[in-house]
Amino acid sequence: MNPDGLDLSALQQALGAMRPEDLDALKTMAASMFAQEAPPKPDPPPSDGAFPFAPETVGKIVALLSALKNDAPDPRSELLLALRPMLKEERRHRVDQAAQMLRLMALLPKLKELGL
Repeated sequence: MNPDGLDLSALQQALGAMRPEDLDALKTMAASMFAQEAPPKPDPPPSDGAFPFAPETVGKIVALLSALKNDAPDPRSELLLALRPMLKEERRHRVDQAAQMLRLMALLPKLKELGL
């Protein structure tokens, strides 16, 4: 457990079980969701015409992204974002990062359910 009382072992296990190319794709998707600037262009598909992901992996990723999009607002995140305007400019980015971490932590049960 980390100092906040959150158990990150499930996330570590899920990430450890992923293939390197799936992990790279997940990193790219996460960066594009939370980045302010344009995400980097993905690598071109293999020249042999093969799809780079297994169909079941694509289905799991789509389910995960839909869960991220459709999740109800987290009261903890709402509190942080409500306090954000009252903070100094140099501290506001920390509130944004904390809210993003709370969103990712809410995905842990879904990751476990999907077996990712």
